[in-house]
Amino acid sequence: MTALSAIAATQPRLVSVLQAALTSRRMHQAYLLVGADEVAARELATAFAASLVCTSPSGTDACGACPACRKLAGGNHPDVVTLSPNEKGIIAVDQVREVAGRLALKAAEAVCKVVVIAAADVARPEAQNALLKTLEEPPGATCFLLTATRLRALLPTVRSRCVTLRLAPRDRLQAWRGLEAGGIEPGLARALAPLVGEAADRAGALVDDGVADIQESLDRVLTPGADLRTVLDAAADLGSKRERADLALALLEVRVRDALARGRGAADALCYGVAAPTHVPARRLALAAARLAMLRRWSAIYVNRTLALEAVFRDLGLAQGGAV
Repeated sequence: MTALSAIAATQPRLVSVLQAALTSRRMHQAYLLVGADEVAARELATAFAASLVCTSPSGTDACGACPACRKLAGGNHPDVVTLSPNEKGIIAVDQVREVAGRLALKAAEAVCKVVVIAAADVARPEAQNALLKTLEEPPGATCFLLTATRLRALLPTVRSRCVTLRLAPRDRLQAWRGLEAGGIEPGLARALAPLVGEAADRAGALVDDGVADIQESLDRVLTPGADLRTVLDAAADLGSKRERADLALALLEVRVRDALARGRGAADALCYGVAAPTHVPARRLALAAARLAMLRRWSAIYVNRTLALEAVFRDLGLAQGGAV
């Protein structure tokens, strides 16, 4: 379990805010950790939660060895409640109501209860409204830690009840090299670094899920002069499963944004993906980037992902004798 002070190297401002709250014992009832790197946000939330419940802290760091820390690491601390998206990739209202029910009991061991809500931005509107009631009137001493990648996907009323802390973006080159050091093949490390940061375990899971095959399909589609059959076959294949399609869309968005960045003068090859479609005109890249951003915002609801991929490929001007 990562100590809070160890995260200061990459998130000095946020760590100093949380350390000050721990030192003064004047925590806000809810913190919203926002950043593109969901793994980093969860790591920070977990470290802060550990500092709150640890019985033998070293300054503001959890010791990692006391019974409370061991229980938290094992996922069975009675005063720490974790809420994550369900198998459909959303947080439903019944999940929030279950958490509210657990909070009705007083803290059993710690000075307060801690609720970690991972990817709070995928909560359905009715779930967010149910959460709002708990945020407004938490039963007893409770600290909520929410993570999100899309701030505007949260209701303004929910955001207003939280102290919003924005994570500083990690250096992609550092993340890429960290993944390589963790055993990820160099080409895949460069592609996955924007998505997972330095989390080699998460990158390894994506490798096991077939990310290399997805990359190869995108390579074929983005080759100048790719024919219509290649494009349609790739859209059908990549859109066949939700998880596969969402990963393909995320990887494609990285490539499109890299191509736009290069077109605007950010040409350092060490910082940008080697497979960015730089042959596509800027206006088409902008169209595709806008559609990909929209699809990301709507990812928590049903979207025909095969048609979505076809639409992005069409935005890029593919299968039309090259970019037009």
